Amino acid sequence: MKKEELIKFIEGELSSEREAIVIAWLNADERNMKYFAMLKALLIAQSMPAGGVTTRGEVNAMKQIIASETPWQRIYNVAKQAIAIVGLTIFILLIITNIHFYLEARKAQMTAVTLNELPDGYKHTIYTEKGVKARIMLPDSSRVMLNGNSKIVFPDRFIGPTREVFIAGEAYFEVTSDSLRPMMVSTAKNFKVEVRGTTFGIKAYDDDDFGRATLLKGRINLLKVNAPTERLHPGESYIIHNNGRIEVDLGENAAKRSLAWVKGKMIFENTPLDRVIIDLERWYGIDIIVKDPVILNYKITATFRNESITQIMDMLQYTSFIEYSMGKNQRRITLQKRQTCSTH
Repeated sequence: MKKEELIKFIEGELSSEREAIVIAWLNADERNMKYFAMLKALLIAQSMPAGGVTTRGEVNAMKQIIASETPWQRIYNVAKQAIAIVGLTIFILLIITNIHFYLEARKAQMTAVTLNELPDGYKHTIYTEKGVKARIMLPDSSRVMLNGNSKIVFPDRFIGPTREVFIAGEAYFEVTSDSLRPMMVSTAKNFKVEVRGTTFGIKAYDDDDFGRATLLKGRINLLKVNAPTERLHPGESYIIHNNGRIEVDLGENAAKRSLAWVKGKMIFENTPLDRVIIDLERWYGIDIIVKDPVILNYKITATFRNESITQIMDMLQYTSFIEYSMGKNQRRITLQKRQTCSTH
């Protein structure tokens, strides 16, 4: 199996058919799983911020292992010589697990919603709990993916000059084109989005201090009261602050990052821990308690896909100065600054 193919699998960029081939390869031989674990550990370590446990020398040593085209025995001999790679070794132990567990967990979190016909004038209201996603087909055959802890409201049939939809939370739309009847998506925040036929995402949790509109294909208009209309172009992501200020996210791959959840990924780039905590709580349906507020300013750079919350916490712990404890039901996590040992 080519290294490039495995990287695409980790990044969620393979078709379902190619994913199945990779999974079969992983489960065919324990050595395949170990090689995959090394590769994923390297990618994670490279994405983590400087100043953690993993050093540049450790990452370079792991690169030599991954880049080796020699037989397996030599790879493992190199691995033994690199046993001092403490942080990455722990990563490997965390990652070596059955890939089917990941995929089954991902399937369990995705629900396809079947709608019953309603009388005219009535509306469908669909909620998702934390940790659960839903796929929905709108009356015009537009498709919506609803993220966790979100709500969508829409009529049984679209009647009138616009197709009215309401979103609280986060959703990804693939809108059926209709030049005569635009879709108007109202949100729990202070903005609306006008759509005619396109692919885009909206983030509008009522307890966040901002909203976001991200365009992949086509065009959308961002509407606010007493403000000029903003037209988004493909690849653009706009942040709408609660105070009314609008800014364009100029970060590299902003659209890809903000819509990574659609492919089952969380991407953090220099993201404050307090923001990471909010996303983890919504994604996994957990509660995270912070004992030492000073750690909230810690910046996280990482990409997660299919890891359990325990694995993510372990990775953060071994690459930062944060430590955690977890309740018996794994639904409550406490974070604090790692206690340093003093010598006398």
